[in-house]
Amino acid sequence: LKNKVVFTRNDVVRVKKLPEFDIAVGLGFIDYLNKQELRELFRLLLGHYFFFSVFEKKFSLRNLLHAVYVRIQRCPGAFKYTKDELRQIIPKNLNSYFLEKDKMLFITNLQK
Repeated sequence: LKNKVVFTRNDVVRVKKLPEFDIAVGLGFIDYLNKQELRELFRLLLGHYFFFSVFEKKFSLRNLLHAVYVRIQRCPGAFKYTKDELRQIIPKNLNSYFLEKDKMLFITNLQK
């Protein structure tokens, strides 16, 4: 993989254009973006593939533990969204869908 995979790091809140890439992957990432930042991220992702984990806004042990983790780690905050809220934020032409695997929720536009 050394010659096939390149990982880059950017502050998605500040970039105006993403570098060339095949797929954007974010695990535990979009939970830290507010609605406006999410809208901008997905605007930048038009024409690109993506795969993100999602902590859905609902009462669950996993969300409770995540809230405790965020406080202990002194993270600036975490945002939770329902599936409907994410559908309203993400442009329809990205053809995104939710994928549940091993009790985890993801959002992607990779071909099924």
